[in-house]
Amino acid sequence: MKVKKQYFYWSLFLLLFCLADILLTNKLVLSAGTLELNPVMDFFMKELKGLWWIPKLIITSIVIVLLWIIKKNWVNIAVLSIQSSVVLYSMYLLIWEK
Repeated sequence: MKVKKQYFYWSLFLLLFCLADILLTNKLVLSAGTLELNPVMDFFMKELKGLWWIPKLIITSIVIVLLWIIKKNWVNIAVLSIQSSVVLYSMYLLIWEK
Protein backbone atom coordinates (compact mmCIF):
# COMPACT_ATOMS: atom_id res chain seq x y z
CA MET A 1 0.00 0.00 0.00
CA LYS A 2 1.51 3.27 -1.10
CA VAL A 3 0.96 6.21 1.21
CA LYS A 4 0.89 9.71 -0.16
CA LYS A 5 3.57 12.00 1.20
CA GLN A 6 1.01 14.60 2.21
CA TYR A 7 -0.59 12.26 4.76
CA PHE A 8 2.82 11.59 6.25
CA TYR A 9 3.43 15.34 6.57
CA TRP A 10 -0.03 15.98 8.04
CA SER A 11 0.69 13.29 10.63
CA LEU A 12 4.16 14.61 11.37
CA PHE A 13 2.90 18.15 11.92
CA LEU A 14 0.08 16.93 14.16
CA LEU A 15 2.52 14.88 16.23
CA LEU A 16 4.92 17.84 16.52
CA PHE A 17 2.09 20.13 17.62
CA CYS A 18 1.04 17.51 20.17
CA LEU A 19 4.56 17.30 21.58
CA ALA A 20 4.77 21.10 21.73
CA ASP A 21 1.43 21.17 23.53
CA ILE A 22 2.65 18.61 26.06
CA LEU A 23 5.84 20.55 26.78
CA LEU A 24 4.09 23.91 27.01
CA THR A 25 1.28 22.52 29.16
CA ASN A 26 3.79 20.99 31.55
CA LYS A 27 5.65 24.29 31.77
CA LEU A 28 2.46 26.31 32.30
CA VAL A 29 0.74 24.01 34.78
CA LEU A 30 3.80 23.07 36.81
CA SER A 31 5.57 26.42 36.94
CA ALA A 32 3.01 29.12 36.27
CA GLY A 33 0.13 27.49 38.11
CA THR A 34 -2.38 27.81 35.29
CA LEU A 35 -5.30 25.43 34.94
CA GLU A 36 -5.97 22.91 32.20
CA LEU A 37 -9.10 23.97 30.32
CA ASN A 38 -9.74 20.61 28.65
CA PRO A 39 -11.74 18.54 31.17
CA VAL A 40 -10.50 15.23 29.75
CA MET A 41 -6.84 16.20 30.07
CA ASP A 42 -7.54 17.77 33.47
CA PHE A 43 -8.92 14.40 34.63
CA PHE A 44 -5.80 12.60 33.34
CA MET A 45 -3.55 15.19 34.99
CA LYS A 46 -5.23 14.64 38.35
CA GLU A 47 -5.35 10.85 38.10
CA LEU A 48 -2.03 10.07 36.39
CA LYS A 49 0.04 12.97 37.80
CA GLY A 50 3.27 13.14 35.77
CA LEU A 51 2.18 10.55 33.21
CA TRP A 52 -0.86 12.50 31.97
CA TRP A 53 0.77 12.95 28.57
CA ILE A 54 0.54 9.22 27.71
CA PRO A 55 -3.26 9.33 27.07
CA LYS A 56 -2.72 12.54 25.06
CA LEU A 57 -0.26 10.74 22.77
CA ILE A 58 -2.63 7.79 22.49
CA ILE A 59 -5.53 10.08 21.55
CA THR A 60 -3.32 11.90 19.03
CA SER A 61 -2.28 8.56 17.51
CA ILE A 62 -5.93 7.56 17.13
CA VAL A 63 -6.68 10.90 15.46
CA ILE A 64 -3.77 10.37 13.06
CA VAL A 65 -5.09 6.93 12.09
CA LEU A 66 -8.57 8.39 11.56
CA LEU A 67 -7.14 11.16 9.38
CA TRP A 68 -5.39 8.56 7.23
CA ILE A 69 -8.69 6.70 6.85
CA ILE A 70 -10.80 9.80 6.10
CA LYS A 71 -8.30 11.29 3.60
CA LYS A 72 -9.97 14.69 3.35
CA ASN A 73 -7.67 17.69 3.26
CA TRP A 74 -10.19 20.01 4.89
CA VAL A 75 -10.42 17.68 7.90
CA ASN A 76 -6.63 17.65 8.20
CA ILE A 77 -6.55 21.43 7.99
CA ALA A 78 -9.27 21.74 10.64
CA VAL A 79 -7.51 19.38 13.07
CA LEU A 80 -4.13 21.05 12.57
CA SER A 81 -5.71 24.48 12.96
CA ILE A 82 -7.23 23.52 16.29
CA GLN A 83 -4.01 21.95 17.57
CA SER A 84 -1.87 24.87 16.40
CA SER A 85 -4.29 27.32 18.04
CA VAL A 86 -3.86 25.49 21.34
CA VAL A 87 -0.07 25.66 21.02
CA LEU A 88 -0.13 29.35 20.05
CA TYR A 89 -2.40 30.16 23.00
CA SER A 90 -0.06 28.30 25.35
CA MET A 91 2.88 30.24 23.94
CA TYR A 92 0.95 33.47 24.46
CA LEU A 93 0.30 32.58 28.09
CA LEU A 94 3.90 31.61 28.66
CA ILE A 95 5.45 34.68 27.04
CA TRP A 96 3.07 37.59 27.51
CA GLU A 97 0.99 36.74 30.56
CA LYS A 98 3.74 36.75 33.18
